[in-house]
Amino acid sequence: TVVRPTIPLDDCFLSKWDVVPTPLQLADGTPVRFNVFRCSETGEIIGRPFDPDTYSPISNARFLTLIREALTGTSHKIVSVGSVCRRGRIFVSVKLDSLPAFSAAGRKFEQYLNFLTSHDFSTQLITQTSNVCVVCNNTFRANLQQAQAGTVTGFRSGVLHRGNVEPKLAELSKAVDAAVGVQAEFQRALNDFDG
Repeated sequence: TVVRPTIPLDDCFLSKWDVVPTPLQLADGTPVRFNVFRCSETGEIIGRPFDPDTYSPISNARFLTLIREALTGTSHKIVSVGSVCRRGRIFVSVKLDSLPAFSAAGRKFEQYLNFLTSHDFSTQLITQTSNVCVVCNNTFRANLQQAQAGTVTGFRSGVLHRGNVEPKLAELSKAVDAAVGVQAEFQRALNDFDG
């Protein structure tokens, strides 16, 4: 863990490495239809074999681009970037000026816009508002459980790693952009996205 006063997306931990889909083969050199992710930095295998015809990777570079596009023109601060589970899960937590802290039951709560996804097939790409900043696997799991249980209050959307994900990522970026802007625009975009 490295604590920094500012975290630029173009020079953060996730920008230093990526996943490289690598075809698998049998011991005799015969190719099989499955790939595996290798870390571009270390060469280590991330996750398990996958069928490239049914699984669409979202690289670190694409993940960071999506976040950068979604936050363009919005006053924000990147507060946490990282990976857990041997680089199998990646995340970015953002503090938005348009999501102020609030008090409840005598406690102050911060609000974050969290971006979560995985290279180990444990989750789809999820974007959600939460009062839990992702910094470790426990906080990643807490946000993931909120999303899966449907207990997120505020914005939540997801994109499966199937088919052509690029149009879905473009739509997600538009929905996030609306979510961090005017609330009326957010409501309309979320309804359009989920519809």
